[in-house]
Amino acid sequence: MSTTIQLCFSNILPRCMKKQLRTRFLYLLILSSAIVVFSGNALVRSILGSSIISTQVQAFNTTSTKTDYRLFSGKKIRSFNHEYNDNRKNKTWQQEIQQFLTRTSPHFRNKSICGTHNWAVVVNFSTSVLQTAKRLSKWCIVIIVENRPNNIKVTENIFFLNATIQNELAKISPFYKVSLLCAKQHHIVQKNLGYLWTILHGATMIWDFDNDNELIVNESTFSTSLNETMEALTVPNHNSTLFNPYPFFVSNTKKLWPRGYPSQSISDSSKLIISTQTLRGLWPTKNIGIIHSLSECQVDVDSVYKSGVPGFPLRFQKISNDRNKDVKLIAPRRTFSPYSKQSTLHLRPSLWALLLPVTISQQVSDICRSYVMQRLMWDVGLQTAFAGSYSIKKHVDHNEHELEKEFCWKIDKLVEYLTQWSSAETSFIKRVKQLFISLYEYGYIELIDVHLIQLWLEELHLIGYTFPEIPLKYTLIVRTFAGHLDRMNTWYIPTVNMFVDRNIIDILFVLDDESREDHILGDCLKEHNYSVKYEASPAFTKTKGNLYGYDRQQWSTFYMDYLSNSDYIGVIDSDAMLFTFMHPFYSIFASNDDKRIMLKPMAGDHYHEDRLALQFNNTLDFMYTNLMPMWYRWETFQNLRNYISLAWNGSSFDDAFIEFSKNQRYSQFNILSTYASLFESNYYRIIMNNDTRGAVSVGNNRGREADIRIGCCRSFHIGCNDTSLPELNKDHLLRYDNTEFAAINATEKNDAYYASVHEYLKQMPSYMENKSLLEYELEPNS
Repeated sequence: MSTTIQLCFSNILPRCMKKQLRTRFLYLLILSSAIVVFSGNALVRSILGSSIISTQVQAFNTTSTKTDYRLFSGKKIRSFNHEYNDNRKNKTWQQEIQQFLTRTSPHFRNKSICGTHNWAVVVNFSTSVLQTAKRLSKWCIVIIVENRPNNIKVTENIFFLNATIQNELAKISPFYKVSLLCAKQHHIVQKNLGYLWTILHGATMIWDFDNDNELIVNESTFSTSLNETMEALTVPNHNSTLFNPYPFFVSNTKKLWPRGYPSQSISDSSKLIISTQTLRGLWPTKNIGIIHSLSECQVDVDSVYKSGVPGFPLRFQKISNDRNKDVKLIAPRRTFSPYSKQSTLHLRPSLWALLLPVTISQQVSDICRSYVMQRLMWDVGLQTAFAGSYSIKKHVDHNEHELEKEFCWKIDKLVEYLTQWSSAETSFIKRVKQLFISLYEYGYIELIDVHLIQLWLEELHLIGYTFPEIPLKYTLIVRTFAGHLDRMNTWYIPTVNMFVDRNIIDILFVLDDESREDHILGDCLKEHNYSVKYEASPAFTKTKGNLYGYDRQQWSTFYMDYLSNSDYIGVIDSDAMLFTFMHPFYSIFASNDDKRIMLKPMAGDHYHEDRLALQFNNTLDFMYTNLMPMWYRWETFQNLRNYISLAWNGSSFDDAFIEFSKNQRYSQFNILSTYASLFESNYYRIIMNNDTRGAVSVGNNRGREADIRIGCCRSFHIGCNDTSLPELNKDHLLRYDNTEFAAINATEKNDAYYASVHEYLKQMPSYMENKSLLEYELEPNS
């Protein structure tokens, strides 16, 4: 390699240079090149990558943004082939970072200044920033500046991240180095540098704000975000990809939307409010990634609203009549709600989502971030919450109309693209990179943003940040304990192994945390690649009934959303079995096109305490038809608990449960399904048990061997020699073993279902192997 370097450098030296000087100069060049190539455990390929990035940044900085945005098509225009490989050694890099922070940061040396690991990030100093720092006295405030202001007295919790420190850190951090090259987007770059600075210090919560936004609440308001639950409003029957939170905070106008809301939805006023029905209750904080506060006075709306709507500026009101309670509004899962960098709280599960794109105008970069990062939050079960005014914005933004107009031209296409985008990557880091590469290929961002997200993710990983895990979309949960092991070995475990695609559906066992036997069982289940979670005993030690273990299992069913982040949760008993292949779509949803969950009831009510729980008479019974498993949306569990609290005049759900469970004449499945069918009808489809269309049943409690044999024959297309099977084969999916509730003329339904099963199984690599094994096991007298 040295020969190659020498030849390369010999060509760039002037021929007129004296021989001795040439020799010394060449020696210095070779020596400096060796230092560059080998320092910091980096390889030549990484340096070449940095050189390529530098060239790309220079080109971006000198390129004019004056293009006709109306030419944007939203179609793929290029391919990505610029992968950047980072080969830093974890421990070595960490040591260099720690040594640097120890030398430069008093907040790193003295952990007591920011003992709570809570930080705030802002660019440039102002009196509003100083007032905010005083209110957040136990938080650290990092202010990114060119030079520290002179002749000002600041509080101990303020740190100025000046240009000198930035340049020094850039010698260690490739993310800092590349970011500082992007002079064109100085303000956005500075914010990104501040974000990483706080995470390097171990931040667990970050208040992202602008220097013209002054905090008007105390830090105790933020502390509620660290509790296990937060009080919030939910919108249970929202049926749109977009969610507009503003109308819930304003009483005098309904036509109000946040900056960055898609133009097509603005022109259609019916889309500004999809549903006004709300439920209030406690929401698990672990599922919240972002809390966006709506700024007072100069409300964060777009220039179209400011110029065309009288009565601006506006003030937001609290969504709770109790002024002492900070009730949040939770955006429904899998929805987009634009949020800004002006007043947003990022909780630890979403610190990875702080990065702002730098190849988009700084006036709309934060809005683009909100859409892209929310799409990724969908995949890990994180949601966005909105709060009343935490700050007041004192200045009006100017000259933003043209920039917003350009972005609004793209936003409708961006929302459509993100909604349709999907990934099979099981690694969250790889999935984030994949989305950014795709956005580059379709022209939404430029190449620099792809490289920055790669460096950002790598450095978060190196400092030990824990990224969220991607759950499977479906989870089948059984709430059990070690005493039911014989039941599970007889019915549940063998049939789950036979009839469930574990690549699509997670199998979760929930056990008693205080039981030594349950932990032994859990370790065994984990060895066989089952998911296991342990649940602590509920706050009440005994219900008013006599069967505490039974009631505890039933009570757990109402909290399944605490145990899984999957979009769809199936619940099944430990003595249940599957008797046929559970197709991931057609045994859960009405059809491939109709994504409503099927619920299969009969007329009547066999569990009379259900009406007590719900506080109204129900006319359908979902449990007595023996359909297993029962599938629900993740949100339905939370919404039901909130509804019951409301129906019981504000009592907690647990207090209500103690009352309605006292006679054991209740069904948790009936209560869940009745609520879902009435109040979340956009997501559930009711098909009566005697309907000729029939809802498919794939399991039941304590079944028969013959039914499993039928399921094997039909699922895996095996010819069975048992002459009694063909007759039973015709309607077993709909009838199972209960002729009283059989649907008529079910053969067509069975055939259609198994046609889908066959096509699905043929795509699985293990299909032929499993088919051969089943043929062998099902042979008579084998």
